[in-house]
Amino acid sequence: MQRRHRKLIEIAPSPSLSVRLREEIIDAAVRVAKAAGYHSLGTIEFLLDEESQGDFVFIEANARLQVEHTATEEVHGVDLVQAQLRIAGGATLAELGVNHALVARGYAIQARVNLERMEPDGNVRPAGGMLTLYEPPAGPGVRVDGYGYAGYATNANFDSLLAKVVVHSSSEDFRDAVKRCERALAEFEIGGVETNLPFLRNVVAHGDFSQGLVYTRWLATTSQSSRRSMTRPPTLPRGATARRVPTSICVTPWPRWSSIAKGRALGPAAPRPRPRSPARPTLSRWARRCRAP
Repeated sequence: MQRRHRKLIEIAPSPSLSVRLREEIIDAAVRVAKAAGYHSLGTIEFLLDEESQGDFVFIEANARLQVEHTATEEVHGVDLVQAQLRIAGGATLAELGVNHALVARGYAIQARVNLERMEPDGNVRPAGGMLTLYEPPAGPGVRVDGYGYAGYATNANFDSLLAKVVVHSSSEDFRDAVKRCERALAEFEIGGVETNLPFLRNVVAHGDFSQGLVYTRWLATTSQSSRRSMTRPPTLPRGATARRVPTSICVTPWPRWSSIAKGRALGPAAPRPRPRSPARPTLSRWARRCRAP
């Protein structure tokens, strides 16, 4: 799914593709690679015309891995970065334990967490600053590729992508992967800077997303009222509570902040007092101790 020609969420494999159509696209990609004499990992992209019930056209080929390669890694269980390096060193697919009958296991979803400020009308502005909190989610089937820590100052000269939240579910039901993605995004805590986390949470919680009805221009064709609602704080998953930190809304699993459930508001966590180190003996005290009786 894209916004203004920039990818935000990637899914592997597509829950809306039939097995026959997926095989046709894969075969076409292999033919392109063979015709070019390409013998490494790469990305070959096609555009599918949904209204024609199966017509797709070639867009481009990139002789490299792309940002969304993590979703492919999760469903196939292959470290693509390592595989690319070993193939460049002369290894074969058989030596890597990869065969042509590789089957995807369940579904994977990748959500890109960007530094940005979203206006009430849906327009996006770049953001940045110093992180006061950075706590990525964790747990089975949750992976975060990113970089951040409290006190980290972002650089406007680089891309605004801060982290990639990747979830995987081996279930054949795509909704199980969506639920895991909702939980992971809800548990991601970032403070001090504005991000698109609230936007991502609302998109993943949308009914069209869990039903596999989203597509490349889904955001552009969604009604303006729906886009405006995506800028609001998301509805929390069951069993989660929220606390405010500077310029962000953070969600933590129940019952870590049980006081919120009782209706007491919490501000930013107060800094813990630094433990005092024991007083060091001065030279005169040491001299008195060592003085002969």
